[in-house]
Amino acid sequence: MSAHRTERVEVVAEDASYLTAIAELPLSARRSRHVEGAVAVLSGDPGWVEAAQRAAIDGAVAVVIAAPAAAPSLQLRRLVDAATIPMIVQRPLLRPDVVQTAVTARAGAEPRLLTVDGAAPGAHKAVAVRDALGWLRSLSGERLTSRAGGDGLALLETRGGLAATLSVATADRSARSWLRVQVLGEVVTEVEVEEGRTQVTTLSSAGRLTAPTLFESAERLTLRRALRALSESSSPPDLADLLADCELADSLGA
Repeated sequence: MSAHRTERVEVVAEDASYLTAIAELPLSARRSRHVEGAVAVLSGDPGWVEAAQRAAIDGAVAVVIAAPAAAPSLQLRRLVDAATIPMIVQRPLLRPDVVQTAVTARAGAEPRLLTVDGAAPGAHKAVAVRDALGWLRSLSGERLTSRAGGDGLALLETRGGLAATLSVATADRSARSWLRVQVLGEVVTEVEVEEGRTQVTTLSSAGRLTAPTLFESAERLTLRRALRALSESSSPPDLADLLADCELADSLGA
């Protein structure tokens, strides 16, 4: 059994929200300016794939990618194949704790149809489509394939034959990206996602249940997940899941 880390882990970050997250985790993290032996927090601006590769070469023990921009699937696949350290991805429209809340509230009830609608400014539409597909993958519990689609519209199907639809429109440049996800069946799940805000509602024979508001910042959550991966000597599937969503988005021409 691997020994668990007990010392504070050094974290290299420049983003103010991640500096706050480090300060909020004083027993497990401390700021550093040296990548070697540290968790490297990287901006998800274009070029983040190469930046993650450099951080690994420079000796980072884990990498956090904050709000990754759309990236070529071939580049991302090379990163996935070469990764030997945990790489944690912060996806503003697809928080893993919200996904877990939505899945748990269904209590194993089988979905019959999944839909996701949304909108995003043109520069961010590819990311919104990618994360919308991530929601469909997460709530169906299966990988999906495209049956028809293009320009933010898609008809999809899981390996088990479950149908899913996607519609992401182009919004004004100043608008925020948002998604609305529905899972229909004996239990109905509704998820509303806007950058910085989420709401999960479950409707069943027991009534209507709205999940409590989340107060932990996405940055603190992501940093905690990176620290836990190091403590447990584990590698979360963030990067592989991101690749799967990117490849499916590519097949839609998103």
